[in-house]
Amino acid sequence: MGWVTGIGPSDEQVEYRLTGGHGCGQVTVVDAAPLIAAVEAKAAEAGTTVALLLGATEAKKAFYRARTQLRSDKKARFTGFDAVEVAAAAGLDARTLYGEAVLPTPSADGQVDYHLDASERPLVWIGQGLHEFGITPGSVLAPEQFQAARRLMRGEDPRTGETLVEPKMAIAPTAKLHAAPLVRAIRRRAAEQGVQPQLLLESKRKKDAFGRMERQLVRFGEAHKAPVSTLLKLADGVGIDATELYGEDALEKALAAEAGGLLDARVLLHAVEAKAGENGREPAELFDSASMQRRYRQTEAEAGRRLRDLPMAVREAVSMAKAAGLAPDQIWDAEEIKAAMREGRVEVGNRGADTTLDLGKSKSVFLAYAPPEIAREVESIYTSCGRESVDALERWTAYAMRGRHGDGEAARTLDTSGFSGWMMIHRAARPVGGAPYGDPHFHLALHPGQHGQGHRREVVHDGRGRP
Repeated sequence: MGWVTGIGPSDEQVEYRLTGGHGCGQVTVVDAAPLIAAVEAKAAEAGTTVALLLGATEAKKAFYRARTQLRSDKKARFTGFDAVEVAAAAGLDARTLYGEAVLPTPSADGQVDYHLDASERPLVWIGQGLHEFGITPGSVLAPEQFQAARRLMRGEDPRTGETLVEPKMAIAPTAKLHAAPLVRAIRRRAAEQGVQPQLLLESKRKKDAFGRMERQLVRFGEAHKAPVSTLLKLADGVGIDATELYGEDALEKALAAEAGGLLDARVLLHAVEAKAGENGREPAELFDSASMQRRYRQTEAEAGRRLRDLPMAVREAVSMAKAAGLAPDQIWDAEEIKAAMREGRVEVGNRGADTTLDLGKSKSVFLAYAPPEIAREVESIYTSCGRESVDALERWTAYAMRGRHGDGEAARTLDTSGFSGWMMIHRAARPVGGAPYGDPHFHLALHPGQHGQGHRREVVHDGRGRP
């Protein structure tokens, strides 16, 4: 028997399948808030930025991912691995914050915990897409390569950490409000004028947005929510005051959430001043539009009134930098920009799949009690069948899709070089009810990740996270 489960966008789910007993044990996770606060405090004490303090790209990525979750009013957690890495990069000791909890739990007696021991049944690389990165499918995935596996599942080059697949993001729930009040108000306005609601909206984009909201309300009822920016555009398009429907406080909170994170505008001012000085011009003269010049002068004046930080919405800060002819990633750390852009957004993509092939209980019991030489031979046969299954899955499903899929449109299907992932052989189930070890349960856990060969994409799924 076999089944497939989408891993989703969670680092913890990847880590669980990599280090947490390889999917049949537990992975250490800790609350990210104490370490985030400690790193920020140390950066402030040193008079530097978090990006410069951490230095290492992997540590910055882990830090900013967790901080984005915290700023989006979500509970953020580090895996034990990430906590140790971030703390070490900042010159902190993770154990002073979390105790020994961040360290892997030592294995007990091998007979009891053999199915949790990587050396007894090591992870194995699978997928023809691995050839692109100089990794041979079928070779052992050793602990020193775990970081490469993490990068692959995040859509990054396992050798350099370069982003190959941007994560799929969606507007966060905190940036949405119920659509029903506005839809009812638009219908009332249309009824008063004796026309169809769509005729009140001048653009095709607004008509389509209203139509989608109507369909979603039929499907999900009053619970359906829409991005606050969409609601405001539709309300403005028909002359409805959105504050009367939702209240000023609710609108402001949703707008703040959708706007994303903040960047320090003071470093932007310094960069603009430096470029203007090189060209013998006034800083505001670097901007072509009068509105951008005015906004720059407002920011400059505000900087004179503030002693320390000067926060600016990330999208506005990036736009201002580009308008001045500056590269944003030369002003702020690239990972900091990405993290700020993701605030007000949630990751909804699929890192990979958990594909399980297992045997019936009687066959698993047979392997548990068979003489060692017979058990090894039978296990080898089963494992070979598992590898053949990987090859078949690649032929059938290792394709990419590009373009819009839905609303009468069909995305194009693209060939790839195959999956990039790993496989683990399990001989026992998870221990339950306080038992020291699990029942005999031979199964292969396959974890195919991103596709490759010029069309690197997430594992294709049905739009709801199901492969």
